[in-house]
Amino acid sequence: MFENANAVIQVSECYLEGASPDMSEHRCSVLSCNPEKADIKLLLHEEMITVISLDSIYLCRIEPEGEEPQFCSITFYKRFLNKLGCVICARIIDGFTKKV
Repeated sequence: MFENANAVIQVSECYLEGASPDMSEHRCSVLSCNPEKADIKLLLHEEMITVISLDSIYLCRIEPEGEEPQFCSITFYKRFLNKLGCVICARIIDGFTKKV
């Protein structure tokens, strides 16, 4: 579901007390998405992996080609580099909606 679709993520809430979260939008593509397991893997485009906080909730907008965008809230549990680039793994918090 949503594999190879474009996605945009942005911090919506930060867990760290006193932290000022980076409110920039980060472009990604969906590597895999399993709503039943509440799991999504994204490939981060043109950014350093360290811009992704493991201490924040992100709004994720998935843009399937020819379809309406889908939205969900996610929290990242793992980030790593491999031959594809910067991979970030997240848990889907509240399922998908068509509007924020």
